[in-house]
Amino acid sequence: MKIHRALDTFERKTYLRPNKACKVIGIAYSTYMGYREMVREMPDYVILHIDTLLRLPPSVLREVVEERVG
Repeated sequence: MKIHRALDTFERKTYLRPNKACKVIGIAYSTYMGYREMVREMPDYVILHIDTLLRLPPSVLREVVEERVG
């Protein structure tokens, strides 16, 4: 199965599974899976949001993850 590069990178760098990664990004799980499996085209704003999250210092990214998924 092919996985969208941006989401694969995000999951690997944050150690999150899809059910939590979607919450951090702020999209529904079903939408996330459509993007992840490349069934749906991911909008540029989602790609840019992921890029912005990954550019945060690791400690700040951990805080964001903790706030959004606990």
